Amino acid sequence: MMTMKSVVDSIRRYDGEQREWLTTMVGYMRKEHPHLQEAISYQIPTYKFDGQYIAFSVAKITSHTIRWTSR
Repeated sequence: MMTMKSVVDSIRRYDGEQREWLTTMVGYMRKEHPHLQEAISYQIPTYKFDGQYIAFSVAKITSHTIRWTSR
């Protein structure tokens, strides 16, 4: 599991609007949803909960929610 420092390191790779947007989104998630597991997945900040995740990418501003199911 990656630590919050790893998310900060990931954000530092970007400049300008990309860094500002990621900083805002990560700050929001930490403030409003501190109980969610924070990690880096596919080199982007990710928050995991109840078999789902929220991930933020600046490559293309988008969001996806995927539910994992156990079989």
